[in-house]
Order: sequence, then C-alpha cells, then structure tokens
Amino acid sequence: MKNRDSWRIIKNFCFWIVIGIVPPILLNFGMSRFTSIGSDDGWLGFWGGYLGAAITVIGVYVQIYMGNKSAKNLEALKSRPYVYLNSESAGIYKRVYFKNTEDRDKIAELFRKGFTDISMGGEQYIFYHDFLGQNLYLSVHNVSMHHAISMDINLKYEVDEPNEEKFHIRDIEPFEQAYFYIGSLGEFDNLQSVELYFLTEFHEKIKLFYRYDTKTKAFNNIENLNVYEGDTKKESSAFKEFNPSAPTETVGLNLLETDKEIINI
Repeated sequence: MKNRDSWRIIKNFCFWIVIGIVPPILLNFGMSRFTSIGSDDGWLGFWGGYLGAAITVIGVYVQIYMGNKSAKNLEALKSRPYVYLNSESAGIYKRVYFKNTEDRDKIAELFRKGFTDISMGGEQYIFYHDFLGQNLYLSVHNVSMHHAISMDINLKYEVDEPNEEKFHIRDIEPFEQAYFYIGSLGEFDNLQSVELYFLTEFHEKIKLFYRYDTKTKAFNNIENLNVYEGDTKKESSAFKEFNPSAPTETVGLNLLETDKEIINI
C-alpha cells in the first residue's frame, strides 16, 4: 500500500513538471522559428517568471495534498477501535455466539441447569454451578470508545485437511465484549490463527491477523491492514471476501437474561 502511495506521488509530480516545462519549450521553439518579437532579455524574464509560477503552483498543490492526507489519516486513526483476543473457559457471559443452533441449544441447556433460585433475608438470589466443564470461548474485547462494525471472525485450525470456521456479528460496542463458542480444550489446541475483519466509524476496513500460541495460550498480532471503504484502487485480495453489508448474523444467545443477583459457586 505504501508503494502505491509513493508511485502516485511520483506520477503527480511528473505530471506537473511536464505541464510546467513542456508548454514554454514548445512555445519558445515556435516563436523563435516563426517570429522575432521581443528581445532576448525580455523573453528570459518572461520564462523565468513562468517557471517560478509553475514551481509555486506545484509546491502549493503538494502541500495541500499532503496536509489533507495527513488530516484524513489522523481522523481515521482516532476512529479505530482497539480490540484484543483471549481464550476463556465457561462462565456467565451476556453475549455468546455459536456456529450452529445445535451447539447453541446444547450450551443453553447446560447453562440453565446450573441455576438455583434461593431466597435469603427477604432478597432473591440465583446460585450458579458451572456444568459447562471444559468448553472454551474466544473472547473479543473492544477496549475503546469506538464501534467495531460488521465484524467477521475467521478461525483456522491445524488439521490434516484445511479447516476453517467463520462468525459474523453486526457490532461490538465501546467497552463491550463478545464470546464465540469454540468447543473443547482439544479443539482450541488445534487453533492456528484468527483473522478479524471489521468496519470503523470512519468507513475504514480493518484486517487484524493473530497467530495462536498453544504453549502460552496467547494471541500474537502478526499483521494489520487497512483501506478506506470504496477505494477500489487500494483494495487488495485481502479484503475481497469481506462484505460489511452482510445481513446475516451468526447464531447468538444471551446467556444472562435476569435482573437478579447471581452468585457463582
């Protein structure tokens, strides 16, 4: 992307050089060949002024172009949400997403099985015992003041044959998190990488690539790409499968639908 920007600047610079130099050369050649109007000193002063004006116009154009570009990039940077990934065991989560309805129904049944209503001192409490066992979630935390819009999550596993799972959600709000059901510990140990695609409030497409370290259980950010939505000249194959307008959201479940105080046991 940086190479494309450099090439564009070089092309613009060459264009203005040609506009500033070629016309006076042709005009001077024509007048010297077909007429003898004016003195050499007069023409020297004219071409000097012309060239000086052309250089000034080029300088102003480059300054305005670079200033506008810097301002746009600064606004885009301010609008980018900051997200981080984590692997977490079962717990009481408000926002969980599943690959299919079968997984959702299985976890929902185990989750509801753990609740017991108890009255203590005139107050209603819910005691929760975890029956979910070794099930794990990929958690995506948005720790910024900006929305991560229309997010795609692609998980790739190290198996004999290529294996990939995909999730799509409409939005992660500021300082919120979403959880994605992966399965057992064994499945997480085979996780190779995670790709996140999302749209910012500044209409900028973002791609974040993470490599999962099975020893430290950490997600290491390897690569970041960004491109403005609709900028077809810069959009590469990295974003060809990302559709921010995708209408279908991954199967979701709100596991915490109560206003009572929950005590985890």
